[in-house]
Amino acid sequence: HAETLDDMSLKTDPKWLKSEPAKMLETSTYRGTAFEYDITGLMVVQMLPTSIPVLALMGFSVGSGAALILGAVALHALVWNSLHPAMHGMDDIPLEHGLNFPLAFAKALRKTPYYDWLYKNHTGHHVLSGRVNYNVCCPLIDHLVGTYVPESEWAPKARMPAGAAARDPYPAGEYKMRLAERLASGMVAAELVNGKELETLELVEA
Repeated sequence: HAETLDDMSLKTDPKWLKSEPAKMLETSTYRGTAFEYDITGLMVVQMLPTSIPVLALMGFSVGSGAALILGAVALHALVWNSLHPAMHGMDDIPLEHGLNFPLAFAKALRKTPYYDWLYKNHTGHHVLSGRVNYNVCCPLIDHLVGTYVPESEWAPKARMPAGAAARDPYPAGEYKMRLAERLASGMVAAELVNGKELETLELVEA
């Protein structure tokens, strides 16, 4: 969360990139935004021992319960990978790295009211420092457990960088392009908040 600006783009300023949290993300191809196969597999392993007994009490056999879990995790990974990396400006994840819809289908989904809802819900999650709107793919859960905050409440608190108004909601490859821009010119104008790098602005405000 610390790496994400309120318009969902990722920071590229030198101060941030030299920080320990940023260095921890250097080994991740998608900087923690994608569910690659190892992460999806880990989710299945974590869910089996807790979910199988509950599903058994509901009348599911071990086999049918396991199939339901596998199907749910696979669908979650498909939806997540079709929107989450790209909305943060990372490359679209190819099938050899993780489950994902064909790119043309994913792009079509991104134009639907459902994906617009997901996008706005997740923006609120980042604007409010990851303390609300936890569910990227299933926001209804936030409504049920009381962690949902509507756009009318989080939007006034957003500190949008200069490029927010013109930013494509799913700018796959944006992060790499901004790194190249910063290397060439020393700054990325689209990342500036009130004319300053966010890291510098936060020091002044503190």
